[in-house]
Amino acid sequence: MGEREAATRGPVPRAAAHTPDVEPPDAAKLVLIFDGTCDLCTACVTALYALDWRRRMLFAPFQRPGLPEAAGLTYTQCERSVWAITRDGRRLSGAAAVSAALDQLTVLPIFTWFARLPGVAPLEEVAYAWVARNRGRLPGVRPYCADHPDDCANR
Repeated sequence: MGEREAATRGPVPRAAAHTPDVEPPDAAKLVLIFDGTCDLCTACVTALYALDWRRRMLFAPFQRPGLPEAAGLTYTQCERSVWAITRDGRRLSGAAAVSAALDQLTVLPIFTWFARLPGVAPLEEVAYAWVARNRGRLPGVRPYCADHPDDCANR
């Protein structure tokens, strides 16, 4: 978690093609790997999908068989944090992943720029860590894996 440095068109329609591929197609700029068993995580991804009018993001639950390994991540890393894989292969986690996802909704990367201001990134990571620890107590929607059990491995 906190390392500042795949794939479905959205959690609602369906995870694309049951493959662990994390290479975004040309139009996509980012693959967001989320916890498909988390109510809050699924709600956030659903909102991002709805707001992503340029379709620049792909979304995938880390529970998809083979996905963490295909992204160069471990299952444990994915349990701890959301991950974003950029088009150039960089891996971002936690608040940096959230900022990268939010930047896909804007014309300019304002969230990433904001995080570069002195003292902002550590505060964002503290806030992200609190949300991650308490996500089970925060409101959300029916988890992606509950609606798509064939797309999520049982561990």
